[in-house]
Amino acid sequence: MFFFSSDVLQNTFQTVSTIQLIILHRRLFGASAAVVRALGRRRERRRERRRERRGERRDNDNSTLLERVRALATRVASAYAVDPERISLAGQSAGGVGAWRFALEYPEFLSAVVPVCGALPGDSAKAAQRLKDLSIWVFHAADDSAMPVELGDGAVAAMNRAGRREPARYTRYRRAPPPPDPQYNDMVGHASYDLAFRDASLYAW
Repeated sequence: MFFFSSDVLQNTFQTVSTIQLIILHRRLFGASAAVVRALGRRRERRRERRRERRGERRDNDNSTLLERVRALATRVASAYAVDPERISLAGQSAGGVGAWRFALEYPEFLSAVVPVCGALPGDSAKAAQRLKDLSIWVFHAADDSAMPVELGDGAVAAMNRAGRREPARYTRYRRAPPPPDPQYNDMVGHASYDLAFRDASLYAW
């Protein structure tokens, strides 16, 4: 499983400052896990300064950024002998939006996608058709004040209208805590990821 956190990929996909990749080899889960964190902030700042000196605009093309993420995930998976049929993606908040976007761009690259308190971008009916062969598990909280739960409700409903081989799974918490960072304490119910990523059944799935 690799993971987009909320500060990794913004909704607009205009920046990729940090990519966290967590590769879990399921046959060894509980005994070992390869955890790789690729920190790109310094490199990205250097690139930005070079662009500014040349008078260039920042590359905001979504597909280019998604391709960079896919290439990095491929390299890490290869380095750690990960089964290519068992690569899944999880994302929280804006990273949940990123998880949907990546899955829509590269559905054949993944075995599953787990968007947590994120919004499905674009036309939901078209997205559902594109993702109908991909395993999906959505998490959201009913009291989420940052990403309304209707976003999760609508995404799951759209997925399950598409004639999927298996229904999209949905965990809809009644309540979730705010994010642990004090500056986000006003985001009541938004940290459903704090519950989802502690759920052992997610990794068994």
